[in-house]
Amino acid sequence: YRPAFSPDGGWIAFTSDRESAGALEHTGSRFAPLQKTQLYVMRADGSEVRRMTQGDTTVGGATWSPDGTAIAFYEAAAEAWLIHGRTFPSLPVVSQIARVDLATGARTPLTAGPGRKLTPQWLSDGRIAYARSDAEERPDQGHRRTDYWCERIRYTDGGDGPKGTFGSVHWSGDGRRMVFHRAIEERPAPLVKAFSPDPQFSLVRTGAFPSFSRDGRRIVDTDSGFRVGESVYSSPQTKLYVMNVDGSQRRVVFADDKAPALGPVWSPAGDRIAFE
Repeated sequence: YRPAFSPDGGWIAFTSDRESAGALEHTGSRFAPLQKTQLYVMRADGSEVRRMTQGDTTVGGATWSPDGTAIAFYEAAAEAWLIHGRTFPSLPVVSQIARVDLATGARTPLTAGPGRKLTPQWLSDGRIAYARSDAEERPDQGHRRTDYWCERIRYTDGGDGPKGTFGSVHWSGDGRRMVFHRAIEERPAPLVKAFSPDPQFSLVRTGAFPSFSRDGRRIVDTDSGFRVGESVYSSPQTKLYVMNVDGSQRRVVFADDKAPALGPVWSPAGDRIAFE
């Protein structure tokens, strides 16, 4: 899951638990499978798959360096991964941002200390932005239904970005804009026009995982189309659609009645979309 195109469009990085034993292990309060994921790369046609990360941490959120020589990601202990998207009281979760060199496999930590650090993205100026949260979830915060939320944007060089509740952040190619989703209901709604109390803004209820095209002119997103009792991972109705950045000329580009389509990203040339 979570595919990411290399800058030249020739490779795709992705996350997989294909080498995880998936055994039931005791986590202190209950027995649950410890999902251990790693990063892999493959050619855009699916060939030459190779594993890029090692160790016992669970990793995800691949993002390529502008020169295509390294991949940044976030990681956490497998025990912490179990409660990343919890909707119940639990211990604080700590995750970090790191990078791996494609030629040597050398891993370099980029952050340290407490707090959730998620969904990094390497920007064109060489900085790495990521979603950061230091507080625990509270029932009145309205974002407890998604694993990918934060309180602000930070950079691995120590700089601060905008404050706010952001989920699945994705930046435009020039690093000047970001698109994100914010969970406000228990389940995402089908794509539908929403009332805006401010005439300066046009609101559209969408699915999760929006993504900019490289030129920043278009967005790809999901249309969940849920039925009662379905989740984002079980709904067979999920569609991918593209639209101009102002919301105009919206059209469906992929639909499958038997499987959902999630985590879409554009190729650098804007002629292909990879998804899980």
